[in-house]
Amino acid sequence: MSRIIRIAALALALAAVGGVAYAGVPATDGTISACYDKISGQMRIFDAETNAPKACGSKEVAITWNQQGLQGAAGPTGPAGPEGPQGPAGPAGPAGAQGEQGQGGPAGPAGAQGPVGPQGATGPQGPAGTALAYAAGFELGSFDVTRSHNITSITRPMAGVYCVFLAAGLTAHVAVATVSSTSLPAFINAAARVPVGVPCPADTDVTVMIRAPGTLALTNMHYDLIVD
Repeated sequence: MSRIIRIAALALALAAVGGVAYAGVPATDGTISACYDKISGQMRIFDAETNAPKACGSKEVAITWNQQGLQGAAGPTGPAGPEGPQGPAGPAGPAGAQGEQGQGGPAGPAGAQGPVGPQGATGPQGPAGTALAYAAGFELGSFDVTRSHNITSITRPMAGVYCVFLAAGLTAHVAVATVSSTSLPAFINAAARVPVGVPCPADTDVTVMIRAPGTLALTNMHYDLIVD
C-alpha cells in the first residue's frame, strides 16, 4: 500500500471517528476529495464542489477515492442449512419519528505552514540595455565584466572614490549609481568628469563617490552604474 493510500485511509478513519465533515464530503457519488502536500506529506480533506474549507494550493496534489468500493462478483451458492425451529411471533413495534437533520460541523483549523522550498535556479542573462555604458562596480575597485558594457577600467584612488573610464570615442553626459538600501545614493559627476579635489586622473569619464549614511564619510561599497 503506497504512502498516499495509507494517509487517505487514516484521514477517512479520523473523519468517521472524530466527526470532521463538510457539507459535500463525501460527494453525492460517494467520492472523497483531499489535498496532499508534496513537501510535508500531510493531507487534508475538502469539498471539491465548494472548495471548502480551502482548495488545493500549488504545492499540493488533488487526490480522490470512493467511500464505497465497486460491488464484487456474486459468490457461489452455499449449501442449504437445516431448518430451524419456528420462533414465537414478536409484537409489532411502533414506527419511530424521523429525526431532524443535524447541523454541519465547524471548519477545522488551518494546517501548519509547510517548509520553505529550495531556491530556484538562476535565470538566463537578459538582453543588453540601451544605455551608453553600465558597470557593476566592486567594493575595492575594478568591476564585473559579465555585467558591464563599454567600460574599459575602474580604479579606486581612495576609499569611496571610483574613477570610471569608458570605451574609446564615448562621452558621458548623465550618470546614475545605486548602492545598497541601507546607504545613501552615490554622488556622481559626469559633466565635469572629475570634481575639484578628487584624486582621479584628468581623463576620467565618470567619478563615483559613495558616502556612508549619517556620517557622510567616504566608504567602499558595491555599486551599479548607468551612463548615458
